[in-house]
Amino acid sequence: MRAYEAAYEAGNTNEIQSLFYEPKPLEQFFDTGPDPWQVDSLVEQPASKARVKSLSKELDRWMVETRDVGLIPELDWAIPSASSMMPLPYFLSGERWIDGGK
Repeated sequence: MRAYEAAYEAGNTNEIQSLFYEPKPLEQFFDTGPDPWQVDSLVEQPASKARVKSLSKELDRWMVETRDVGLIPELDWAIPSASSMMPLPYFLSGERWIDGGK
């Protein structure tokens, strides 16, 4: 692993190899038939926008239904610790300070 990291830091990796070390976007969307290695995200493609929005909404619904705490941004975990409210109800209450309660 260190050899790969050193190659990246030295600028000796190609665009695809570099993806492993760079920050990932919030959402990614792949067609794993023609892109089995999930290299080319379709999230910004106009033809994918409606499907991405639908899947994102469904994922949010499912995460709330199953009480998946991965839905809660890490910074929001600190806010309810100062109150009596648990993190998930606090997050769902709309009182989140990070985005003005939206």
